[in-house]
Amino acid sequence: MHFLDKRVNVICEELKKLKVKQKFAIDEWSYKEGNYIHPEDAEKDLTPWESFDCRNMHWYGRDRHYWFKAVYRVPQELDGKRMWMHVRTQIDEWDDAKNPQFLLFVNGEAVQGIDMNHRDVFLRPQARAGEELTLELQAYTGILHTEFNLIVEMRRSTARSRSSITICGCRLPPSPEWQRTIRTAGISRRS
Repeated sequence: MHFLDKRVNVICEELKKLKVKQKFAIDEWSYKEGNYIHPEDAEKDLTPWESFDCRNMHWYGRDRHYWFKAVYRVPQELDGKRMWMHVRTQIDEWDDAKNPQFLLFVNGEAVQGIDMNHRDVFLRPQARAGEELTLELQAYTGILHTEFNLIVEMRRSTARSRSSITICGCRLPPSPEWQRTIRTAGISRRS
């Protein structure tokens, strides 16, 4: 049984690699510290926005709140494609109540909460090249750690439809690549 578990884990890792075709980093954000509830609250506050470079900067503190904002222009490579946003920090094992939490707003509308179990956000079934999205993250540091990266990517999935299959916690579209991987491993689609 031990070897079967190892085999399944290897297969799961290979399948995870197939679910994303392209990644587009969003590195330049503006931010301000504060516990804002809505985007208009952050805009009204007189605290100045500061530049936040995701490649070189961190956000800090225990039990603190930040507001991040970026304007993202959809690139030509995503035109007509399914578009996802992936948000994470350097901490891979988040605890729901004690580690960073986010609430994503797109063009002023709350879209989804982001935590250890919800790092991917489906944004568009067919993205339009040139469309500008105002992305805002209401962020909470939690109470365990005191320093965080902010890693945000737009992703093009391999999916051709909304249907998918979940294997080993990895949600995958019905693409030819994963079907070959599953057939090679001797796993039926119903398992």
